[in-house]
Amino acid sequence: MATTHIYRAGTVSIAAGAVIATGAGTAWLSNAARGDVLVVPSGQCFELVTVETDSRLTLDAGPVAAINGAPYVLLRFATAQNVRDLLEKVEEFLKDRQVSLAEFADWASGTATGGPNKDGKYPLTDRYGTVTMAACPAKLAVIAGTGGGGGGGAGTVKRLNDVTPDENGKLTVTPGDIQAATAQQGVLADGAVQKALARIYKPLLTDVLVLGDSRVFQCTKGNVGFSDWAVSESGGLAAFPLNLNKGIDGNTTSQMLARLEADVLANSASFDVMVHFGTGNDRIKGMSLEQTIRNVEYMYAALIKRGKVVIAVAETPIIGANVGLPAQQTANHFAIHNWYLNVAPSLGVLVVNPWDEMVDPASGSNFWPLGGLTGDGLHPTPAGARIIGRKVAEVLKRLFTFSAILPTANVAFDAALVPGGSLIPNSLLTGTNGLMGDGSNATGQLASSCTLLGSDLNGLAVAASKEAADVGFKQVLRITGMPSGTTPTLTFEQSVDVSKVAVGQRLRAVAGWEFISVNTSVLQVALQIVAVSASGTTIAQIGQNQELVNAMPIGTIAGTLVTQTLALAEVPTSLKVRLSIICKSGTWQDATIKLRQVDLARIFA
Repeated sequence: MATTHIYRAGTVSIAAGAVIATGAGTAWLSNAARGDVLVVPSGQCFELVTVETDSRLTLDAGPVAAINGAPYVLLRFATAQNVRDLLEKVEEFLKDRQVSLAEFADWASGTATGGPNKDGKYPLTDRYGTVTMAACPAKLAVIAGTGGGGGGGAGTVKRLNDVTPDENGKLTVTPGDIQAATAQQGVLADGAVQKALARIYKPLLTDVLVLGDSRVFQCTKGNVGFSDWAVSESGGLAAFPLNLNKGIDGNTTSQMLARLEADVLANSASFDVMVHFGTGNDRIKGMSLEQTIRNVEYMYAALIKRGKVVIAVAETPIIGANVGLPAQQTANHFAIHNWYLNVAPSLGVLVVNPWDEMVDPASGSNFWPLGGLTGDGLHPTPAGARIIGRKVAEVLKRLFTFSAILPTANVAFDAALVPGGSLIPNSLLTGTNGLMGDGSNATGQLASSCTLLGSDLNGLAVAASKEAADVGFKQVLRITGMPSGTTPTLTFEQSVDVSKVAVGQRLRAVAGWEFISVNTSVLQVALQIVAVSASGTTIAQIGQNQELVNAMPIGTIAGTLVTQTLALAEVPTSLKVRLSIICKSGTWQDATIKLRQVDLARIFA
């Protein structure tokens, strides 16, 4: 990138009154930034609003007369170089800060015989690079006589200020007094250390709020939304509770901003991270690019200033003609995508970019999605939603470290000894004497305590087998044939002893899974908790497809399934963990599903 304050390579063309500048021989992406000033031969000056490509800019105003292939000067000093200098200083500061934090953590958790010199002293580096060898809390405790290091007799006081003179005015301080006082100060120091560590390393709430339009609301429908895929692809690092889904069909950024306080800020105690996806309706409703940018800037600032982490999806390509977009609004849709990539990160927003994987390069400036990634040219299919979810998962992996816990042993629930134990009989899918029930069209081996059932499976064959896994076994189900039924459904389930659960308890199911398919033939692979009670059936799930139109992606998928939480409002008469597979009728099937380390347990947080 250039380090001068002026850039003038190539020529520029601007239609009279237009705000789009087109370059020839220019490299604007690397040499221009929002806020820079474009000067043309007439002396007119224009501020850069966005930098879309190496040869396209959006200006704050248009020239009176057309400019064709003219030389120009781009004044970069206003933003570019000073900001880069500042960013370099910030980066340098953060590196120094990280060293200090790492040293502080080592010091706080050090041992009395640890450290570089095995003397309980650890290096602490100040901002000027000066290193001090400081005794860690464990070493101080030994010195105080509370860490196994010996010392004088028992003390009578905890603070030296508590020592009082005798009747002759003589003040006596015993070694034990000194040790007791030092020990007390050590306890206070330990408390201060723990409080400091808590402030520095305060974990983020793993429940994530999502805000946006219909593409966010789709997340409540399962695999046509990105959140289920984000959970699976991240190993269950975060959860997307249905009550924190704030997507509304048809919403513009103006409407989202209007309900920010009631829908988002009012739930501040329930989340630390928000994902925003949805500027498309601004284009459909004819809003200007500037209005959209203003709205999202205000929205993100309101959250970031409250200590929230904002993840923004940098839009996805759409077929503008399908939703009546004029050419200018299609261009604006691409411009907001570039605003996210070039400007939003400087505001503190974590930006994810599924666009590049979803756009069809052959569509040119129409910016259409690749075939099969949207169902109507706008809303994602499971294949498109998986791309978005995978990009969101990449950011979740930077924010969180504690993934979903898959069972490593068959540890059964015990109200007294293991209240968090498994509620199902066979978490590791051992054994081979499971039941292949009516309608399953299955042959082979099924894990013990498991049942395979089917409906509308005419024309399908199911081969059940077992594979060794790193922990326990995998239950393998291979589905082949041409189904003729309306909704061909295969279920693999385990039942729960309902005497082990009670009203008010919250349950969650998890499992490791793999999916392999050679064509778009399977509509759903969903992990479900199914509770039947006097008032009806309640299902908490992940991976369902309520639309049952567009199929799962071709290829191989692996990850972790974590269901929504099921809160028991009444004691169930039947409770099951179930894998529900739905195939596309009239489509040849050749798909394999593998399940491992299945669990259903109470959650306490």
